[in-house]
Amino acid sequence: MIIPEDPTYDRYIVQPIVEALLAQSGRPARIETLMNPHMQGIEDAIAKSPDVVARYPQHDVFVLVLDRDGNPGRAERLTALQVRIREGVRPDKPFLYCLAEQEVEVWLLAAQWTACRREHPSWSWSDVRAAVDVKEQYFQPFFQQHRNLRVPGQGRAQLMSGVDIEAVMAKCPELQELGRQLQAVLTSV
Repeated sequence: MIIPEDPTYDRYIVQPIVEALLAQSGRPARIETLMNPHMQGIEDAIAKSPDVVARYPQHDVFVLVLDRDGNPGRAERLTALQVRIREGVRPDKPFLYCLAEQEVEVWLLAAQWTACRREHPSWSWSDVRAAVDVKEQYFQPFFQQHRNLRVPGQGRAQLMSGVDIEAVMAKCPELQELGRQLQAVLTSV
């Protein structure tokens, strides 16, 4: 189960990424993105994650996906949450987390980088990765040209369809790490 900080749009980016990571590992699985309770931001997702893990015992693995948002201390906080869940809430259920650098929308930009460069030749990947306001500075200008209000996620699902996970992982090291963690967990489940 994927626990996003807000599933309204994030699920259309995060779920295809996790599905591709699992398929790459040779262990495709049915993946569900948490919709109930509907998380409304980082603090809500962190606070409710222990209850979610306890509430949904039928799921084998839980993956909390949050934006880093320029906050270097967020990883330590999530490591503490991970330990708390493993030691008290559900020691039998793997609880992983992934911090998008800086937002999950960067993963969509990575998946569409060829189109991004064609339409915005002055953009550099290092600038995109470093921008704390990446959503406003890079994602919105690209997405405004590609959004489709008639399809899921206003076009996010369409833009993530058939994601080349190798190309995205090459641009987003946090996904390489999530892939390693998922692989380790799946070999032990």
